[in-house]
Amino acid sequence: MESFQKYKYLKIKNLLPDDICKIAKQYFMFDMMNGFHSEKTDDRFPNTHGRYADLLSETLLLYAKPEIEKHIGLELIPTYSFFRIYNPGDTLMFHRDRDACEITCSITIGTNYHEVDEIWPLMIDAKGRNAIARLLLGPGDAAVYKGCELAHGRGMWEYDNENAYHIQLMLHYVDANGPFAKTEKYDKRTQIGIKIPTSDENSSTIINESGVTKIIPAENVNENTIQLKINELATNIRDNTKNYSNGFAYAKSINEIKLGGKSYITHQMDNYGKPLAKIEIRDINQVLSILFQIAVAVAVAEIEIDFEHRDLSGFNVIIKNEKLNEPIARLNGEDVYTQNEDVKVTIIDFGMSKIKTVYNDLNISESHALFTIDLYKGMKDLVKGDWSKCCFKTNNYWLSHLTVCMIGNTKNITYEDKLTLEKFSKRCMEYKSSYDLLKDEIFDNQYKNIKPK
Repeated sequence: MESFQKYKYLKIKNLLPDDICKIAKQYFMFDMMNGFHSEKTDDRFPNTHGRYADLLSETLLLYAKPEIEKHIGLELIPTYSFFRIYNPGDTLMFHRDRDACEITCSITIGTNYHEVDEIWPLMIDAKGRNAIARLLLGPGDAAVYKGCELAHGRGMWEYDNENAYHIQLMLHYVDANGPFAKTEKYDKRTQIGIKIPTSDENSSTIINESGVTKIIPAENVNENTIQLKINELATNIRDNTKNYSNGFAYAKSINEIKLGGKSYITHQMDNYGKPLAKIEIRDINQVLSILFQIAVAVAVAEIEIDFEHRDLSGFNVIIKNEKLNEPIARLNGEDVYTQNEDVKVTIIDFGMSKIKTVYNDLNISESHALFTIDLYKGMKDLVKGDWSKCCFKTNNYWLSHLTVCMIGNTKNITYEDKLTLEKFSKRCMEYKSSYDLLKDEIFDNQYKNIKPK
């Protein structure tokens, strides 16, 4: 108890009994066998199975609470649970959690490797000890820590058996007498055990072999307007314009349909490939080509329509294996070609975007944005809480995020490559716009012809 109060973290041996871990391990594996589920809220682990507020996880959230309270000396309110089945090659970058994770309990449920020196360690920036704590958690063992205060993560899991797995259960709580007791109780749900409802007021995106279909409620005038403006930008190639980009999905047909007595606008688009979050990238050259194509497309849109995407996750960047023989854009009257790395990038989903005076207030549900909540908070700080304000730097927030995500999902990547990308990810935040970002040295070899001065 004193140790937790002093250092803000604590290891608890055998928090969950062996029998419960065995049951949970088998349950989670069966869950994956019956339908692989990659959380859309976290594109760092596109090939990793996990679920928010699974019913067994929620049960264990309540079961473990009294024992955790006894160890740390705090009365707790449960917020939510999450489990994930990690694979070799996964990397958990150092990060801090959102407010609902004031007190986090991370429990190893099970693995199929057994030697102690092979355990994938959880690392915590133990400020009070001026060191990085390296915790080895066997099945049933738990680390309890202040997730909002202490940065934590895991290095890349390097293991030579591709069939290996590591199941981790995250139980989240807040201090019943702390600042988040009222605002984060049950993660803003009515009670533990209830999934987050999806509102029929929201738009939806369907991606399949026939293409991309965006279905938007007709009453959502702003989102429909933004999609139409993107159509114009994407089709300007037909005109002799100063700026255009073919890096955005545009509707080849727009129709109104009725569903349950309600009107929706459907924007039918071509098959642009697969979401970035669900593909394996070949090497750093493909990473740089993807980043360059995104930055060029967004830069054109910044110039032409004061564009901010505001939700540029790995699920809203679509990748197709395709040679790029034509210019990818025209920027300030100059056609832009790029090195051919057999990847074509298309940006989709503008439900949270802003153009000129058209925007949507981002009242983001924190459970919707489990692992990107810091991005939304950062954007909110940039615009000082006023989403009508234009701030192109928000685009660079997302490019920085995508860079980190791709580090962990690139097949052939060296230690030097990782350092290069990590440094670029930090530099992204120094530029005021994506157009400005194109001046960065990392893109020097991407241009075949011109570069902004």
